[in-house]
Amino acid sequence: MDDEYIWALSGLGQIYLQKEDFDNAEIVYHKILSTDSSLHPNINLGIVYACKKDQEKTKYYFGQALSLIEARLLQSSKNKWSMPYKIVALAGLSRFEEAYELCLQIRTDNIFPPTILSITDRLNVLYKGTKDDRIKKIMKIFDTHEPV
Repeated sequence: MDDEYIWALSGLGQIYLQKEDFDNAEIVYHKILSTDSSLHPNINLGIVYACKKDQEKTKYYFGQALSLIEARLLQSSKNKWSMPYKIVALAGLSRFEEAYELCLQIRTDNIFPPTILSITDRLNVLYKGTKDDRIKKIMKIFDTHEPV
């Protein structure tokens, strides 16, 4: 699969996530994952399985995503683009305190990469699917871009 096709499939998967069509999102992200084992399909499959209440697969895919994020951060401590995705992975793994503290760090350091909107969208889908108010608490940190 070429990059443009993967990009198009990713967009389709995001649409399915937003529409809460988790079965089709699952199909799309597995298709991407078959040729691209990067962060995005793993984090999105974690969201899909959390919303489908499949604990085992949720832990697996969010665990994969977290491993990829940690590897990126080890390569360069300046790689702050991965930090918002780490929030989603931690929340998906029910490590809410760590996710919340990382949110506060991002707000305090005034780090707002373009991925923040994408992250809040993913957290919103995760919240809708799981109805876990701890995710809502994390999302509130990003309601404004004013420093804490």
